[in-house]
Amino acid sequence: MSGPLHISIWGRNEIDSFGLRHILTEPDFIIDRVLSGEAEARFSEWEDGPDRLILIDSPSVPPILPRYSALRAALPNARVVLLCDACDMDTAKQAFSMGIDGLLSTHMAAEPLLCAVRLVATGMKVMPSEIIQHLVADAPPSILRDKNPRDARPELSEREIQILHCLAAGEANKDIASRLAVAEATVKAHVKAILRKLQVDNRTQAAIWAINQGKIAENDESATTAEY
Repeated sequence: MSGPLHISIWGRNEIDSFGLRHILTEPDFIIDRVLSGEAEARFSEWEDGPDRLILIDSPSVPPILPRYSALRAALPNARVVLLCDACDMDTAKQAFSMGIDGLLSTHMAAEPLLCAVRLVATGMKVMPSEIIQHLVADAPPSILRDKNPRDARPELSEREIQILHCLAAGEANKDIASRLAVAEATVKAHVKAILRKLQVDNRTQAAIWAINQGKIAENDESATTAEY
């Protein structure tokens, strides 16, 4: 996304809503509106598109159900992020089956929240790390296990290890490039090399492999960690 991200905040109360507005006051964000509680929302008057994001602050999924279907009917292309108290597997299943683009915990800090919103804006699905750990536990052995039993840990360069850590943290190529002070094209080339060496098909499988391996090696001095 080249232009600014337009954000609508739908909080559970006025204090929380304006607290989120303060956190989301960034140069690349435009806050279109701030709603709270049961305030009336005319979704048909809102602009739709992938550069529009609605951040919903709710204790759980059920409270948003009465108006969510109307929101999605009017704004099928907008990104929707649920900031939720309950971030267990059942909540994740409910949220993503409804078409939610991101599920975040109300207990997360401001900086990870900003990173997560930017990731969702690029089209990525975002969820809490505990949900990812649960998915890893239930993932098919073919994904978790290295396809070459003679090489349980593929030969990765220091830079590839750093980038794999960033993939496991859910970072986009642009963010990885900024963190490591390299060109985004360089990151893309390294990601392709990582997928080839791990014999996996996509970034998600690479991230699962990294998590299953304990993020490569926690004591590896060359590794750069990023925890959300």
